[in-house]
Amino acid sequence: MKSSTKIFTITTILVLIGVVVIVVNQWQWVQTNHEILRNVLLGMAALVGLPILIWRGFSADTTAKAVEQNSKTTLKQLEHNSKQLEITQEQLRNTQQQIQISENTQINERFVKAVEQLSNEVNATIRLGGIFSLFKIAKDSEAESEAVFKILHSRLEIISTSETYKIENKDQPSVECQEIFRVLCTPYFKNFRINISEGHFCGMDINNAILSNCKLYDCDFSHSIFLKCDFSNSELSGSRFSCADLSKSNFESCNLKSSNFRGAILDSTSFKKALLCYSNFENQRSIGTIYKDADLYKMKLRDAYFKQVKGLTYEQITQAYLHSSTKLPQELEFACPTNDEDYPIDPFETYQLNS
Repeated sequence: MKSSTKIFTITTILVLIGVVVIVVNQWQWVQTNHEILRNVLLGMAALVGLPILIWRGFSADTTAKAVEQNSKTTLKQLEHNSKQLEITQEQLRNTQQQIQISENTQINERFVKAVEQLSNEVNATIRLGGIFSLFKIAKDSEAESEAVFKILHSRLEIISTSETYKIENKDQPSVECQEIFRVLCTPYFKNFRINISEGHFCGMDINNAILSNCKLYDCDFSHSIFLKCDFSNSELSGSRFSCADLSKSNFESCNLKSSNFRGAILDSTSFKKALLCYSNFENQRSIGTIYKDADLYKMKLRDAYFKQVKGLTYEQITQAYLHSSTKLPQELEFACPTNDEDYPIDPFETYQLNS
């Protein structure tokens, strides 16, 4: 199109120059025969312009056909690319499926081996390896976490409730028991709950454990260390935490009826809305501890120490068994009795006095 424009422009210029030359040289004749000259010029313009118009029309038609052909070629290319993309996506899906199958096979093999290690009754080191292997599987595959939890929970229940284990590990837990308990309290098993009665867990040392909504009736946690642990909403009635360090732990809304916290360290621990009736808090230390809305009915408090506690009211404390040795916050000191005639005597202490 640009070439035709150039030709038309040049031709027009040449025609105009020719006309000017003729007019200048033959001015008298032009004046006499201007009608004839006009017709001649129109004829010349037609002779020059007509081929150009025909050529431009042909050029436009050729260009349109070329554009149409290019469009068809582009469309075919897009269709081809689309098919190639579908093939690639299908290959990717197949690859992903193969990878998933391979990973599942590997996990199954690791699972079987870990369970075999855990079942080894001869070598404690091999059993410990089985615990760590199962824990690694749960971390790698969320789908396997429930199965891992059930296996480790079953093992923990068997160990902790065994009479032989309770005798052999009176004050300190075995490494196997400690590690299983620690593993089950990690965030990887936060959707599952420990449910063990009369378990022996003396001497545990665990921080930041997740034990909310658990059921641990009549379990023994004496001399243990549970720092910043979450026991909220758990069933812990009859459990023993004597001489345990439970600082900054959370027992909110727990059932701790008839539990034993004698000699425990309870600094900054929360017992908000906890059921503490008939529990033993003798000789315990509560500094900055929260007792808001807790039920202290018939709680034993001989030699108990309270300082800067939060939420503890006169109505609550007078529901407990107070002793003259009880150290209450200054604003509640007047509640302590002057004599201890009404304080309940432990049957074991009565036996010692009489023997």
